Amino acid sequence: MTTDRESLVRGLLLVEAVCRANPGPVSMTAVHIVAYLAEALAPVWGLESHERQVLKRAGSPYFPGLQQVVDDLICRGAVTVVHYDPSMGKHTDLVANATIDLVHEVVQPAVELAEQFSNLRDLSHLYLEVALAASRAPDLGRLVALDASYSNPTVSLNRLIQLGTGEPRGSAALAEKIGKLLNERVASRGEKISLYVGHLVRFASRRDD
Repeated sequence: MTTDRESLVRGLLLVEAVCRANPGPVSMTAVHIVAYLAEALAPVWGLESHERQVLKRAGSPYFPGLQQVVDDLICRGAVTVVHYDPSMGKHTDLVANATIDLVHEVVQPAVELAEQFSNLRDLSHLYLEVALAASRAPDLGRLVALDASYSNPTVSLNRLIQLGTGEPRGSAALAEKIGKLLNERVASRGEKISLYVGHLVRFASRRDD
């Protein structure tokens, strides 16, 4: 199945942001988790979620369309597979146990071209803000388990989580509230995301103590 151009560009910007925030090869699990957090927090950035819903799983979030995009980027020579364990992900919807890296000489011109368009530049900045904030977590899976939308007890496993459209809800709404706690000034959208994800990181760390 051929990936449409918009999805291909979005996927490229996402992987580039995750790799920039985490120098060196990154896991596909990390890519899916950053994608989820970016989708959930998109309203904070003034954007609508591209994926309107995601299946709540016991493991990490998984976007089949995103996996297809990354596979396509690999075929196009923009992304390379550093390690792959075929025992995971095969014949299931689980994220494959794979680590990937960018082919920078292929990716960089495409990213620079995409960022000339304001909507794609905004998206790229959102991905990077989320990826940088999440990179502080020793265990990304714990962040998702604590996320306001993913941990919502009214949504059981194997049910769909509704992501941000219109007014902020769930994760985005909580990020907005946390942003209002700053004294004497209004938090920027980047600060709101950093504060929210930082809150998840600190809470996860306390639970490990």
